[in-house]
Amino acid sequence: MVGEGKDSLQLEMVPTIAGNGSERSSVGAVIVTWNSAAWIEGILTLLGQASVEGFRKIVFVDTGSTDGTLALLRAAVPRSAEVIEVANGGYAAGLNAGIRAFGAERPPFFLLLNPDITAEPRFLDRMLREIARHPLERIGIAGTRILEPAAGGGWIEANRRKRNLWGWPIRNSGDPAIAWTDATHGACLLVRREVIEQVGFFDEDYFLYWEEIDYCARTRRAGFQVARIERARVWHHPGEVRAGKNQKSANFYVYFWRNQLLYARKIYGPWVGTLFLLCRAPLWCRDALRLIRAGETALLGKALEGLWMGLSGKTGPALAGAGKAGTCVGGSSDGASSGNA
Repeated sequence: MVGEGKDSLQLEMVPTIAGNGSERSSVGAVIVTWNSAAWIEGILTLLGQASVEGFRKIVFVDTGSTDGTLALLRAAVPRSAEVIEVANGGYAAGLNAGIRAFGAERPPFFLLLNPDITAEPRFLDRMLREIARHPLERIGIAGTRILEPAAGGGWIEANRRKRNLWGWPIRNSGDPAIAWTDATHGACLLVRREVIEQVGFFDEDYFLYWEEIDYCARTRRAGFQVARIERARVWHHPGEVRAGKNQKSANFYVYFWRNQLLYARKIYGPWVGTLFLLCRAPLWCRDALRLIRAGETALLGKALEGLWMGLSGKTGPALAGAGKAGTCVGGSSDGASSGNA
């Protein structure tokens, strides 16, 4: 049960060895929850096994759960972890609240996690080792391989794209342990402190989906690299997968389609942004045809509603009672989910 064996979890303030072994650093973790009661035991187990060195501090940010998540967290987490409650301003707002909870004592790295994930033991150690192996590349954000449930059963890779968001081939690093990419899956992000200091916080206008894509773009513009650590695997269990089929929710279609327009405007401006959207138009048409063939006209309507909101410049929450923060944000923002794999 949740809470049992919590004293064995290595969540105390313990420094992590990074760099070439002479520089001592630490990792802080931020987990945003929203109606995540079913995943609390699993995420605590993951945190306990992520690294032999543990974490400097762990912050859980609950964004208005109504299923008892907050009570479970307060009862289960060790005293060294912090649980805070904020209004549901979206996933990016939850991440920002968690990062701010560290105050001036920011660790060299932040591990930003969805609650609905499982992972191989010591996955964080493998991520840190790969970052340390590439000091000249200035890796600002690192992700992992992400596996998600397939519609027909089994698991599929959700973070290994062959093409970037423009549809152009992604260069091969030539190293089987690491891959360079324009953006990585938001379910598990390792962010360097200098990125937050230079780039700032996540953009809360997105509310849900594409906020990590935006953050990766701004990070690369600041001169950092974004990488995927091939020897670290995380299993993501997004809420859209239900009844044995990969059925996206109305939330997904509204926010995912709207926020592509928001991203294009914010990152590229009107002219280049329009070109970016034209490059992605075939993906929209393909997804629309899939919905029509599946008889999902209501979801197609939500997608078109999202596009109209994007054209109208609407930001923030787009649906009445919107609030899916933290459950599957990373699962669908990645370009692979929209056809770039």
